[in-house]
Amino acid sequence: MGSHLGVYLLDTNILILYLADDPAVVSFVDELRANKAWLSVSVISVVELFSSRALQEGDEIIIQRLLDGLEIVSVNSTLAHPAAIIRRTAGVTLGDAVIAATAQARHATFVTRDRDLVKKLKRTDVKTMVV
Repeated sequence: MGSHLGVYLLDTNILILYLADDPAVVSFVDELRANKAWLSVSVISVVELFSSRALQEGDEIIIQRLLDGLEIVSVNSTLAHPAAIIRRTAGVTLGDAVIAATAQARHATFVTRDRDLVKKLKRTDVKTMVV
């Protein structure tokens, strides 16, 4: 796969797939960690993970262990306008717009499994990668 040094913001679906032991995602994220890449997630993804109705006993501890190794980026007022532009330009949900704006503001590559979202974000200058 090669070196992926850089800054990455992981989408919620990447975190879910990592927790589900998806081989491609686990390999990719573990290689980024081994190469000391900067890995982060939006606080929006944290809310999405912990609000899942499918959570079972013990799942919150497993999720927290995963998050402990990542930078959690807060939402603030500086993201409002860029997120609005992304939402209007790409026609994505509010959550996706905020997460994409977070990646953009951090000069991070937005890593997702959502190919439709990546297609929509091509209308913006958000750097994306599908795993």
